[in-house]
Amino acid sequence: MSGDSAGRRLERRLSAARWFEFVERLWPMVFPALVVVLVFVVLAWVDVWAAVPVMVHWAGLGLFALAFLAALHVGLRNFRLVTRREAVSRLERDSGLRHEPIAALGDELGGNGDDPLTARLWQRHRERALKETERLRVAPPRSRMPVLDPWALRAALGLVLIVAMVEARGAWIPRLQQALAPGERVRILPAELVADLWITPPAYTGLAPFSADPRGSTGSLDVPVGSEALLQLHGLAGREDALPAIAFAGTPLEPEWLGVGRDGHGSAQIAFGLAEDGELAVAAGMGEDAVLRSWTIAVIPDAEPEIAFDGEPAASQRGTLEIRFRAADDYGLQRLTLEFAAVEPAGAFEERELLAPAGSPKELATGVHVDLSAHPLAGLPVRMRLKASDAPGQTGVSEDIGIILPERHFSHPLARAIISVRKDIVRYPDERLSLSARLDALGRSEPAEQQGTGVQLSLFAIASRLRGAPDDPGKVRSVIDTLWDLALFIEEGQLSMAEKELRALQEALQRALLEGADDSELERLMDELQQAMQRYMAEMMRNALEQGQRMPEGAEMQPLDPSRMVTPEDLQSMLDRARELMRSGARDQAQELLAELQRMMENMQTAMQPMQPGPGEQAMGDLQRMIELQRDLLDRSFRMQNDADGMSQQGEQQGQQGQ
Repeated sequence: MSGDSAGRRLERRLSAARWFEFVERLWPMVFPALVVVLVFVVLAWVDVWAAVPVMVHWAGLGLFALAFLAALHVGLRNFRLVTRREAVSRLERDSGLRHEPIAALGDELGGNGDDPLTARLWQRHRERALKETERLRVAPPRSRMPVLDPWALRAALGLVLIVAMVEARGAWIPRLQQALAPGERVRILPAELVADLWITPPAYTGLAPFSADPRGSTGSLDVPVGSEALLQLHGLAGREDALPAIAFAGTPLEPEWLGVGRDGHGSAQIAFGLAEDGELAVAAGMGEDAVLRSWTIAVIPDAEPEIAFDGEPAASQRGTLEIRFRAADDYGLQRLTLEFAAVEPAGAFEERELLAPAGSPKELATGVHVDLSAHPLAGLPVRMRLKASDAPGQTGVSEDIGIILPERHFSHPLARAIISVRKDIVRYPDERLSLSARLDALGRSEPAEQQGTGVQLSLFAIASRLRGAPDDPGKVRSVIDTLWDLALFIEEGQLSMAEKELRALQEALQRALLEGADDSELERLMDELQQAMQRYMAEMMRNALEQGQRMPEGAEMQPLDPSRMVTPEDLQSMLDRARELMRSGARDQAQELLAELQRMMENMQTAMQPMQPGPGEQAMGDLQRMIELQRDLLDRSFRMQNDADGMSQQGEQQGQQGQ
């Protein structure tokens, strides 16, 4: 081996010996400080710091820092670096060399170095020392801990450290961060997080709850507006203050801690409503949180309902209105109403409920019969529209249409005159004095005398109430309603009450069919309708007989077509057929059959009216013409008075300007 290679080998061995000696010297000095650090780590991993107040945490952190610095100072106060001589001694001792051959290689020949014999002896000495270095070796560092710790307490500390590491369940770094940051909430999650996201759409949508991908979504998650989201997290660290950070659309959410399960892992959940688009993110860590799960949620808005007339509303001769319409909503119709308002003078819309469809259908095309003949606007032009509502309360309105609100046609002359006054009260609210005079005149008329003193006194009382309530809408409406009841009584007597009961039951049964009432309710309404129809038919026949007895010569009933005559047996058969259809579930067909039955009965009542007027009606016509003439004179004088007042005021203004 050459001298250069042997020298390099020697230097490598010396470096190793110096490093090993350094470790042996340093380890006992820093071990007390390391014990302090390990105790702190054990306390952090078993989560002691999370259970103490912040001030105690700060105090403990300060004590550990002082203990660490003190142990480090005591241990290192006598520390010195390893010299080359000490490294050579360590290497010679580990190699078992005698006579310090390594040191001899560093010696210099002094004295008589020029003597050849001396030079050869010196050379032989160096060669022998160099040969000794060929078997150099460095022993591993030897610990002095058995001397310093004869009871092996360090092993117990190591065992405690392993137990604490297992208890931390992988959250080693986050728990150390928590221990070093008093009062700072550090979110700790294990390596495996189970995140379950459930979406529950609103009940009115009819959609079932569904779950999202627990790994998060790559695309958009479409949900109806108003849905409820429930996020459940499992496999968390067993600490309530170690919950992950949850945010939706940039707004932080506070989850609810559910506790620790048998596996030692914690669970939490958060429920919140979805009213806007956004990203739901679950993150953990300090500073810039790392997103562990995320879902992009797109909220689908609820469209407004749509509704439109399906043709022009049709009026019957008895004053009922058949309205056909089409309506639709993305999740289901809840309520359908009719609105109407006077055209002149323009008034506010009044609302009449049509139906609440059964099962909240998304589309509906049907028709309903509405009886507005008793309304004060009957026979007058109105604006009419339909309105549909859905479960959240959104409404859709159809286009306005203009119609003459159907009115009931009265055959009795006095009843027709009373209804004429009633309509004028609505149309001309400022002429109530002249209208009350018309009622007084009707009370003194021959047809009123034929009806008896009860009708006359009623007309006088109504006229007095109208004069005494010029500015009270409630009293005026009461007068209007009373006039209607009086006209019905004059027209049909007890038949009007039977007809009112029959119509109410027809509308109730029609609404029950559309709204999906149960079978027992439908059976009850059918029984009541059958009884009401029998009473109505009996009253109608009695009324027809009385009209025939009172009918003067020359008057006759409308001719009847024998092929189109309807008997009570026919009506009963139609009722039985409608009942069978309802029992079999064919409610749409039952509804159509009942509507046809209603039209037939209205036509029957119309056919019972006399065609030619009698003397009483002629007298009533003369009285009506006199009243109309009186009304025209009052109107003309009222306009002339207004014109005169206007000219007088204009003349006064001109006179003042001339002065």
